[in-house]
Amino acid sequence: MKKLVKLSAILVVAAAFVCMLCMQASAAELSDIKNHWSKQYVEYGVQKGYISGYEDSTFRPDKIVTRAEFSKMINTAVGLTKTESITFKDIKTTDWFYNEVRKAVSAGYVSGYSDGAFLPNNVISRQEAAVILSRITLPVSDVSVSADKFADADKIGDWAVDAIEQMLEKKYFSGDDNNRFLPQDGLTRGQAAKIISAAMDVEEKFFDGKRKIVFMGGPMVSLIPEVAKEYCDSVMIGDSEET
Repeated sequence: MKKLVKLSAILVVAAAFVCMLCMQASAAELSDIKNHWSKQYVEYGVQKGYISGYEDSTFRPDKIVTRAEFSKMINTAVGLTKTESITFKDIKTTDWFYNEVRKAVSAGYVSGYSDGAFLPNNVISRQEAAVILSRITLPVSDVSVSADKFADADKIGDWAVDAIEQMLEKKYFSGDDNNRFLPQDGLTRGQAAKIISAAMDVEEKFFDGKRKIVFMGGPMVSLIPEVAKEYCDSVMIGDSEET
């Protein structure tokens, strides 16, 4: 019996090692990120498994992300599994993103529109992405950055200002070389890789082989509290621990 248990353990470790090699190889084989600014973030995302390339070995980092695609990236990165019933008029049960939207709605970081649509194939803008990311991370109590500093601040929706300033404080988002935030521009795959990897890199800790989220104060991040409690042994907030 002991030999069987030992053999099973060896097989599990070997399988994990092979999977890790496969993910690393997948990142290494992407043909269009070698000289792209997002290369390190894409490789991180591929290694973690929440983004992937296409069958032709490209990643297409400048391709715009849709609402459905971004939901899938967030769900996979955070590890969401709970779903909720949805009745959006433009989503069918046979759509590839059906369960991804159900997970996103259950987690509470997205919702539909007043006309009953979700618009899964619509481009997700940078300001929309900032709002979503702010909903799955801890807020910063003292924000020292103002969105008004950008040359195109007048294009930022009032509903997105607070979220954008939170994300600027955490350095997940930034402006371009012309001091523009480009709030209404579509989020690219490279940009999505960067903001998600930045958040996950800061918050993801492992303790005794299990995920453990540690809040150290300041501009740190957290999984959605309900998610943290479900998937972690405990949640550390400052010097206190909540189980």
